[in-house]
Amino acid sequence: MKLFVGLLALISGAESKKVRGYSTAGAPTVLSDSQQQQQQQQDHRRTEIASASFLPSTCAPATCAPWPHGTSSTEEIIVGCTECFTMEGFTAGEEITLGGLNIIGKLDFPSGTKVTVKTPYVFVQGELAMSSDAVVDGEEDVKIVLTGSEDVMFKPSSPNTAACPSGGCNVGSRPIVVAGGKMNIQGLPESCPAWSYPHSSSGEVANVYYSESDTIATFPIEDDFSNGIGEWSGYLGSIAEVTDVGHSSPYLHITKRKASFQGPFFDIPKTIWDSIALEDLYEFSALIKISKEGGESNCVSNGSNCPVLRMNRMSGGNDITIRPLFDTTGQISADNEWTPVKGFFTFSTTGGMEMNDVFAALTINGPEVGVDISIDDFQIAHAHYSNIDPNANACSTLMDNGDASRSDSFTYPFRTWLKKDPLTVEKDDDGNNYFHLAKRSAPYSSITLPLNTDCTVEGATYSFSMKFRTAATTGIEARVLLKVHKEEGGHSFNMIAKCPKAKAETGWVTCAADFIFSAEHAASPLIEFLVVTPQDSSPCDYDDLFFASSAGVTLDKNAGSCWGADAQVLISSTSNDYSSSSVTSIASMIDGTATFSDSIAHATTVEEDSNYATEIALLSRNIAFESDDPASGGHLIVLDSDTTQQTIEGVAFKGFGQEGVKNRYPINFHLAGDASGSSVSKNSIVDSHQRCLVLSGTENMKISQNVAYNTKGHCYVLQDGSESGNTFDSNLGAVTRAATAIIDGETDHSPATFFITNPANSFTGNVAAGSEDTGFWFDIEAAVKGDSATVSKYTGISPSELLLTTFTDNVSHSNKIGLKTYPGEYTPPAPVTFSGTKVYSNTETGIFLHHGKNFLIDGGVISDNLLGIDVNLADNIKISNLEVNGAAGRSDPCEGAADPLIGIRLGANLKDSTLSGTTLSAVTIKNFNADTTCTAGALGTNMNSVFDSSTFSATSSFTGVSFLDVASKFSLCSATEKGLKGVKIADNGSLNPTGSMYDGFVVSDDVAGEFAICEPMPEACAQYCADDTEADTTCYRPVTLSVPSDVSYELEIGNDISSQKITATTTANSEPTWWKNRNSFSVSLPAGSYTASFTNSETLAREWPGFVEVVLGDAPADCAAVLEEGDINVESPTEASCTELVSNGDFETGTIGANGWYDTGCGSKNVTGFAGTALSTNGRDNQYQGLAQHLDTRCMQAGSIYKITAKVKITAADGSVASCDPAVTTAGDNACIRANVKSNLKGEMTAVELSAASTVAPFTAGAWNDLYGTFTVTEHMIAADNVVLYFDGPASGIDIEIDNVSVVETTVDCSNLIFNGDFSQGTNGWKTIGPNTGLKLVDGVEGQALSTVQREQWAHGMAQDANKECLVEGQEYEVSMDVMMTDYAGNPLTCDPFNYYFTQNACPTLAMRFTHHTTYDIAKPIGPWNATGWNKVYGTFRAEPEIFEEGLLEFYVARAWSGKNEVVDNVSIKPVTANSYGLRTCDQLIINGDAEIGDARYWFIKGSGQTGDLKLVSPGANGSKYAFHHYGTREKLFNGMWQKLDQDCMPVGSLWKITFNIKLLDPEGNEAMCDKTIRHGAGVCPQAFVQSHLKGGGVVNSLPLKNANTDAWATGQWNAYEVTFKMEQKFLDGFETWWFIHQVKPGWTYMVDDISMVPL
Repeated sequence: MKLFVGLLALISGAESKKVRGYSTAGAPTVLSDSQQQQQQQQDHRRTEIASASFLPSTCAPATCAPWPHGTSSTEEIIVGCTECFTMEGFTAGEEITLGGLNIIGKLDFPSGTKVTVKTPYVFVQGELAMSSDAVVDGEEDVKIVLTGSEDVMFKPSSPNTAACPSGGCNVGSRPIVVAGGKMNIQGLPESCPAWSYPHSSSGEVANVYYSESDTIATFPIEDDFSNGIGEWSGYLGSIAEVTDVGHSSPYLHITKRKASFQGPFFDIPKTIWDSIALEDLYEFSALIKISKEGGESNCVSNGSNCPVLRMNRMSGGNDITIRPLFDTTGQISADNEWTPVKGFFTFSTTGGMEMNDVFAALTINGPEVGVDISIDDFQIAHAHYSNIDPNANACSTLMDNGDASRSDSFTYPFRTWLKKDPLTVEKDDDGNNYFHLAKRSAPYSSITLPLNTDCTVEGATYSFSMKFRTAATTGIEARVLLKVHKEEGGHSFNMIAKCPKAKAETGWVTCAADFIFSAEHAASPLIEFLVVTPQDSSPCDYDDLFFASSAGVTLDKNAGSCWGADAQVLISSTSNDYSSSSVTSIASMIDGTATFSDSIAHATTVEEDSNYATEIALLSRNIAFESDDPASGGHLIVLDSDTTQQTIEGVAFKGFGQEGVKNRYPINFHLAGDASGSSVSKNSIVDSHQRCLVLSGTENMKISQNVAYNTKGHCYVLQDGSESGNTFDSNLGAVTRAATAIIDGETDHSPATFFITNPANSFTGNVAAGSEDTGFWFDIEAAVKGDSATVSKYTGISPSELLLTTFTDNVSHSNKIGLKTYPGEYTPPAPVTFSGTKVYSNTETGIFLHHGKNFLIDGGVISDNLLGIDVNLADNIKISNLEVNGAAGRSDPCEGAADPLIGIRLGANLKDSTLSGTTLSAVTIKNFNADTTCTAGALGTNMNSVFDSSTFSATSSFTGVSFLDVASKFSLCSATEKGLKGVKIADNGSLNPTGSMYDGFVVSDDVAGEFAICEPMPEACAQYCADDTEADTTCYRPVTLSVPSDVSYELEIGNDISSQKITATTTANSEPTWWKNRNSFSVSLPAGSYTASFTNSETLAREWPGFVEVVLGDAPADCAAVLEEGDINVESPTEASCTELVSNGDFETGTIGANGWYDTGCGSKNVTGFAGTALSTNGRDNQYQGLAQHLDTRCMQAGSIYKITAKVKITAADGSVASCDPAVTTAGDNACIRANVKSNLKGEMTAVELSAASTVAPFTAGAWNDLYGTFTVTEHMIAADNVVLYFDGPASGIDIEIDNVSVVETTVDCSNLIFNGDFSQGTNGWKTIGPNTGLKLVDGVEGQALSTVQREQWAHGMAQDANKECLVEGQEYEVSMDVMMTDYAGNPLTCDPFNYYFTQNACPTLAMRFTHHTTYDIAKPIGPWNATGWNKVYGTFRAEPEIFEEGLLEFYVARAWSGKNEVVDNVSIKPVTANSYGLRTCDQLIINGDAEIGDARYWFIKGSGQTGDLKLVSPGANGSKYAFHHYGTREKLFNGMWQKLDQDCMPVGSLWKITFNIKLLDPEGNEAMCDKTIRHGAGVCPQAFVQSHLKGGGVVNSLPLKNANTDAWATGQWNAYEVTFKMEQKFLDGFETWWFIHQVKPGWTYMVDDISMVPL
């Protein structure tokens, strides 16, 4: 299917120019205050921002040229479509002042640019590119400074000229507007972090060399010789054998050594060799025995000739090298004894080693001739601590593993100064490791290691400390030295510290000092640390060696590469004061270790406590956007540019946002649609006057590592509830302040750092580090709101019933409330998980769960909050695997508080009786003790004293809950004092006051008598009770059966073995007619099949209760068999009434609450009806409240269609007459009554069809009006427990009245795909597209027609949802419609039906419109146009597969220019018949070539501007009735009749015969002649052209076709034209191929007839 896009895609390519007012490229007009006021009075239709889509820019600028416009202009600068300018010539901080900047092509600020641009606005319709890879030093390189205070009107350029009203879009003052264009800004290197946790600070050690894994066996050699000699041999003539003589196991024995280089030899296999990591650390260990017959070996006697592990290798150049890997000197003290030796090495020590060496081998040699070498348990393995932690920084500490904790065997990176004196790791009685030098050959025999000379820069300050112990009998003073080698040779010694005098009985002493490295150290190639003991060689011990940077903090290692001195940084709050964050600047940054210019509060490091580490964020950027007015900032808005990828990274937004003005935010994606591939990352938003980053109607964007500080109102915002698929990762917000000027209807006076209205998004690693109110606020409503509510693809979305995509590892501290779900009901259909959440130091509540259900709080930390977790009227809450800490010491949660310190507060009531209450599992609750500073004391857990009903219903349980240092584990006191009764909470012993761990229940005193054993719980106002029965090993599973509450039933449930009768408990609610009220029956059953039946308590008859919800509770663990889904069958003893699904739809029987009708939260009452009695709401608080009935689903079959009809009326709360507009399609202001159909399963909504029926226009206020609609039964409805019909829609404060409600099965007439196309049923079935556009009935061709009202944009219009079930794939359909156009006053207007593309003179069309607003015309207007009467729109189309692959399908009337109303009648889409006209066949490609149908359908005129007009003349050629006359003013040669060809009929190489008859007329209308023999110039005759186009209209290929008829031109006669055309590939390369008439001179006209194109 060839798809037409109705906007001209070619941009004119206007050059850059300086203009005033509106330029041809879309420049704005700046209005004064008085002009603005006048304009608003004159044109109330002007919108603040565009709500239509913006097509992506198709500009392809040439190579960028230097900026040509100088440094000063009072007028707007336009970068044209074909232009690209670079600012790379500005490198000295120059200032450029402009009257405006409009980028249609491309403007590039490459890295290295230094310039300030001052302008009142920036429009990005092409591309704005900026980049910087320089270190951030606090001085911006590129600044955009927005100036002025007047509102700016934005008028888009082509192809988006119609996206705003005729007067433009008001985008406010100081705007950056992205409309169809692209931001491509990368202001920080990819590896540069925007913020970091401090890994360590002065006095702390960073674990540089460490991995959690025990061993990485990358290079394993392990041999105990139990399998023989293997790859081993004796090197160069020595004898090798495996024996067990004199040893407990086999070993390798080397004898007959004739040279010192002989010994054990291991030929490394290729598989092992390939796995070597040359620079990594390897551990070596073995048992070695050396034996010398008749004497003592040199190794034992004098420490020489000890065994050495060596690497032998031959390079690819046949060079042989032998290098030592490890020397055992000092470890072997006796001959003929097995000695364990161990050490570490890197293969890089072998020098020049390469992976393509010819061979490689290991040897152990060195002892003198005559010494036998034996080895056993030989092992080389990758050291488990050899991997460098990528988040640590090597310069934070110069001594890693200073506490010897890395290994019980290896000392790495420390070693011994003298090889013959081995350094070992020992363990004391407390299990503490330390380093030990047992043998010291000299006073300078010492522990040592080389320092990292990359860190020993001049001026670097480090703190040293060490624990030292000696075995000396007299007091000695150890001295800590640095041996500083010089580049030119030689060395010097520096003393770091002198230790206190010590001897054996002194034990451990601490040596400590600060040390500043000098230029000598900075120039040294090698600096070695050692400890000497003058005049003493006694054994020594060393522990806790520490040599760390003594100033600043160590951050993410990548921060060192891009955070520079003088850059501003934020230190987040370390208390519960949201405003106590501080800002300072970096004094120095050395390899990731930062010092600051100001003293700062202690920053908690990851090593101190990873749960409470302080956030440190970079506020400075090299690219900055700011305002010239500190009181009111600029704003950036990305308008609906669906699919255009935006990159906004590394920008400082300083003082942006305009308080109290809608859509004036620092970063605002407004109705941006699918933003896949777009990224907003690493920006800083500082001192914002209103919010930070706002998404509305935007999906699939990545928002990561942004930093916001000192901002007003909500910060990171999902605005409307339509936003989904977005990823928020590692964003930080601090000091989120309350706004004082509030946008109408918003809540920024109670700000949230993260304000979330749609849960279908991902939140990972984000931090709310100080809000005046809330950290994370889930404000989830039942429907999409705001501007998104006008977008059809969001219709029917209920955010409150969507799953939370991801919420993992987020942090919320220093707020009033850490996280809340409030005030609406977030009711996801399945449990959603808040995983690993850290919530601490919040002054009121950590987590507040309100009016929702299915929340799982799993893992994380809840600490230092006055109230840890608060559950209030929330169902099925599971809290598991976390720690609740009352007072961890980070802040005082009790400061100024009158309430007690509480860990977890449970809810007392359920909103949904089919669910459970709160379950605690594997939770640790600690530090709620008598030492609390809270005057009201401390409680581990308690019951919420706020409840709807005094009867407890929130069934809850404790499993595996641990209490540590908790004075009072649980309390019911505050709740029972308020009258709560009937409390039963299951417990597995954690609350048992006796100390024993038998299971039981915590109960209120009023139900304790139901149990055999009870123990009072001190100061809890509760008892702990258990049944006195023997253990029953049968596994019971709880099940709840719920039925409507308007009739009293008794349940009988059982099987062949037994049965039981149960009386119901009613859901607690003060409104007896509330639609969610249930009579619920709870029972626990073992595995098996059961039958349930219901008996009417009054009539004693068994009957079907209307619906039954069966919900199984959690299955018990470790059971072989349990009750499963489907094991309970509910009897249906009474037959369903399938004729009418609604019970008591005329309200003439029964009373309110007992007649099948309910309210949805607003109460109900009887009123005078259309005929008799009607039902009304009784005070509606919001647009979603109304009246409801549960439908009997037993009759429903999938695919069946039901018709909904009713009489409806609305009345204001004070009884006055209310009005509404049936054209409003969403609930709320000006909306009429609608009927919706909702499916529920197990208490959860599974599907909803909003506006299944709607109020029919015209609407008469104060009278009864018709409501009509249909719905199709879906599989969701068939599977549902109940299906609800409910009425809602009008704004709050307006009551709904209904009468004569009926739902009956019907059929759909597929003979016409348009329903109510003659409008005999008013507006029924029709809706509007676009905000503010209305519908009204007017006089039609016969009867009524439908007109738009106040149609403000070309994309607005009227539409009808298509029933795809009636569409048949491959079927051709005939489309027709009567149409006219009027202005707002109803006066008729004209248009150009022969203009194919979209212009200001476009006529209405009928199109198909899909879910994502993609639109394809299926019928075009027939010319010529009758300005004063009705006109025809006609076309045909084939139902291609693409139609069925799309989502929602609408038939849509639009395309007329903004400000023009469309009037339609007799709309019809029917399968084609034999009489249908215009069916394209491959036998004749030209449709209506002879004009005999009597109009010019299917014909257009090529070109734009003045192209002339078409009319029919008579007679035609060869005596026919009609011919075409192309008359009027034609400006171009190519302004000729034009028709699109069917490319599917035209394979490459196909031949076509083109013929027609033609007359030529001069400007005076006289018949004229021409010369057929010439191709160009004066006198040329008309010719046919074939041309292929791009999708938007650009020409790909064009071919003139010379007339092959050689007869001389006959003036006054019809002249024949004939030619043969061969189809070529170049024409198929275009999107479409056209035929047209060319070469008629401008001002001349022509007549044509019998146009034909047939195959040869």
